[in-house]
Amino acid sequence: MKALRVEVTAWTASFRYGGFMIGIQPTLPMPPLSTLYGLLSAAAGRPMTPHDTFLAYTFRSEGSTVDLERIMEVEPGVGGKWNVINREWVYQPHLTLYVNPKMRPHFEKPYFPLLLGRSSDLASIHSIKEVELQEVSSRESSTFGHSIYTHPPAGYRRTTMYALPVYFTDDIPRVAVGTRPFMMVTEAYEGHGEGVRDPDVGLTMELFTAESLGLGNPSQNN
Repeated sequence: MKALRVEVTAWTASFRYGGFMIGIQPTLPMPPLSTLYGLLSAAAGRPMTPHDTFLAYTFRSEGSTVDLERIMEVEPGVGGKWNVINREWVYQPHLTLYVNPKMRPHFEKPYFPLLLGRSSDLASIHSIKEVELQEVSSRESSTFGHSIYTHPPAGYRRTTMYALPVYFTDDIPRVAVGTRPFMMVTEAYEGHGEGVRDPDVGLTMELFTAESLGLGNPSQNN
């Protein structure tokens, strides 16, 4: 299948892990789908969801560290106050994104600035190229990892499971849609499982669509 491969880089990135609220704000090891649909929405200038494009990706960074960050805590109707938290972030992130080729004009001239996490994590597009993804069957041995899966292919040694939404609505207040377990595999390994593979990169990824995520009927999304 044809796909648009978009390589996105930045200096820093932090993907908020909502399970922690006190002491330190850790980062997820890679962006959740909701962050990527936010990135697509910024590029297109309108809300983008799994109903608009398929999506697959790989993600790497050079490491992570923790730094102090000054934030404003706001309570509606009351006001805000300044606070200082420990924020974990990754550096030199590199995202390889695969989407519908029809998205090309949006990445050639993004409508809004592209971010990888916080408003200060400004991202830039390194390259855009149309590629042919190979379909991988469950009987085939392949290299997996550096990506996110709803069902990790057999053979992985360890991974961490997170309950994450697929995307957020554009309403106020926003509503999380499609929350389910996702596994973020940060290492490469040989395994068996279905997916798509970019022969130039050599990694097999899960291809996310509205149908594969069980979001085919918009009335059942919430």
